[in-house]
This record gives sequence, C-alpha cells and structure tokens, in this order.
Amino acid sequence: MSPDPAITPDDREVNTVATTRTRRRRRHAHPVATLGSAPADEVLEAAFGPLVPRPFGGILAVAVDETGPHTWTAGTWTTLPPLTNGAPGGASPCVTGVPADGGPVFQIGSITKVFTATLLAQAVATGEVELDGPVEDVLAVPLRVGGRPVTLRDLVSHRSGLPRVPHGMRRHVDRKDPYRTMDTARLLRAVAEHRDRVRAGRDAAPRYSNFGFAVLGLALARSLGTSWEQALTERVLLPAGLTATAAPTAMAAPRAVLVGRGGRPVPPWDLAAFAPAGGLWMSGPDLAAWLGLLTEAVRPGPADGPAAGPRDAVLAATRMTLVPQVRTWRAQIGMAWHFFERDGVAWHNGGVLGASSFVGVDQRNARAVGVFALGNPRAALDRAAMRGLTGR
Repeated sequence: MSPDPAITPDDREVNTVATTRTRRRRRHAHPVATLGSAPADEVLEAAFGPLVPRPFGGILAVAVDETGPHTWTAGTWTTLPPLTNGAPGGASPCVTGVPADGGPVFQIGSITKVFTATLLAQAVATGEVELDGPVEDVLAVPLRVGGRPVTLRDLVSHRSGLPRVPHGMRRHVDRKDPYRTMDTARLLRAVAEHRDRVRAGRDAAPRYSNFGFAVLGLALARSLGTSWEQALTERVLLPAGLTATAAPTAMAAPRAVLVGRGGRPVPPWDLAAFAPAGGLWMSGPDLAAWLGLLTEAVRPGPADGPAAGPRDAVLAATRMTLVPQVRTWRAQIGMAWHFFERDGVAWHNGGVLGASSFVGVDQRNARAVGVFALGNPRAALDRAAMRGLTGR
C-alpha cells in the first residue's frame, strides 16, 4: 500500500494484511542477530547499518533488553531551531526541556497515535470518558456508522469507518505542508460532512484513519477540558519521564531534519488539528525511557490494582492499550497498536515528509526496539527493526 505521501502523515504505513504475510514469509539464508541472541549494540548495527547512508540521511536506534537500554547512531542530519512561541492559543509551552544528551528531537509521525491512545486509556481508567461513549455526545456533531453512533473505541481501533483523510482534502492543500491549514474549525466541518458517508466498520476490515485520530484527540480535549497537548503532557509524558517529547511549538530543543536536494533542509510538516495523529517530536533519551516503560508494562506481574502514583497510572494505561480490540482473520489491532500474533510483537510505524520511525515491543520476552530515521524508504526501516527484534 503506497498512499500519497503529500497528504498522509505516513507514506510508509502499510496495509496490515499484506505486510504481515510478506514479512512472515521471508526467510534468511544466514542467521540474523536478534535481541537475546547477541549484544544489543551488535544487533542494532547489523539491522540498521546497511541502510546508511542510503536510503537514509541519519538513523538513531535504541534497543531495550534485560541488560538495559542501548543506543546506536549513524549517518548525518541537520537541525532547525526550536519553535518557542508557546502552545497554540497563546498558552505557555507545555514542555521546555532539552534532551538529556543535548541532541535534537525527531518527528515521530503516527507513533504519536500510541500516545493519544494512552491518554484515552488513562481517561477511561479515571472514569472521565467511556470507551464505548458516542463521539457525537462530546463534539455535538452527529457521527454514525451503520446507524449507530461512532464511539471512542471505534476511533482508537480504526473501526470508525472514517477515511484516512477527509474527502476532498487533496484538492485544497499545500502539498509541501498539507495539514497546516487544518484547524479545529475545519476538522469539525469535515466531521459534519462525513456524518452520513462513513463506511460501516463493525463487521468490516479495519480502515486506517488519521482523520479518526484527529477526531479522537479533539474529543479527548473537549472531555478533559483542556488541549490535547496539555493533557498528554501532564497525564502521560511527564509522569513517564519524557521531558523532551512534545509538539514542536512546546519544545525548546533543535529539530532534526533531512537535508534535501541542493543541501537545503526539508521543512517539517505542521500537523495542526491532526497533531494527535502524528504531530509529536521525541529525543533519543526519551525514546530509551519510553521503551523501558513498554518492556516493564509487558513483564509478568501482579494484577493491576489502584495506581500508586502518576507513573503507575501510565503503566496501567499502557497495558490497556496493548489489549487487542479488533480480531479478524486479516488483522489484530489494539488501542492504536498493531500486532504480529505469531511473534508476540506489538508495533507501530510513522512517516512524514523527510522522516520515518518505528517502534516494536516483544511482549513475550520484554524487549523493544525503536528507531528514528531521516528519509522515506517505505518499509525498509520496518523490516530492519523486525529482524533485529525477532529474526524474521
């Protein structure tokens, strides 16, 4: 599946069915270094080294296994200065931290969806929203599929029936920065225009939707009485120790970008109201911290009880996101996460113009790999990460 990269935040995001089957059929003539079978540094170099310098300008990869976090970098990138003009609406920036290593932050694309899903899970746990609550009750805009209201569960598991992006969007965008003008007002108009056109989703195959996650982010903001950025920062990012992860307007760190033709940096996209679907930036140290939290979340332990503190609440919400919500012969999807059931891997990828990313967690062995890369080589990064994680 190769959507138009000019208007989809994930030009590499792949059809779950085709990619799952293709990857599972691949066999390697020689043993592949994987986490658990070789030192993590060697695994990262073996997996991602062949991708540098082409098709990528630079790669930052992190693995977390039983010995701790391991980071590997290669290639080069340039940086753009941070945006420090405050959060949308004139509020103070949510996060002003600079990465612990003094390095830049990377745009993570649709991996952002996992964080939006974690915010939803936490709000469900506190009773502030209901997973099966109708979205139209929050947005005051009718949104139904097959005669029934679209729910938050539908949105987070790609079962809402909403298309990847609003119909007609391709005709009215700047292809170099397609989401820049998609503000909240336009998003709500798009919802109203689609209320009678969504495709039935309960019994159909999941339909991957950036549009759906933009609506989910807005619904959460309205339900929690704040902005999506502020709620995510206060309830998920900071409690998890992610002090250099934010939307660009709330980040004081330089932003890593790809150098394009003529040596000029490729300007990053402004996701605007679609930020809950793909707008976060993250540092290397934060990636390591997050992968550590993911491996902690999948380790066997006592049954979940009342959260002892904010970080425990994030751990509990993370576990909730990893529970499959959709099971068909074609796919398994949790709250944003996709699953390779045979390998026990939960994963998500991301891609915006000039940047690609992937994160996967081996739930059986409590190991994880995450990678940020400058460039858009479609599925090459995903395959390399899965080889390092599982050998497949």
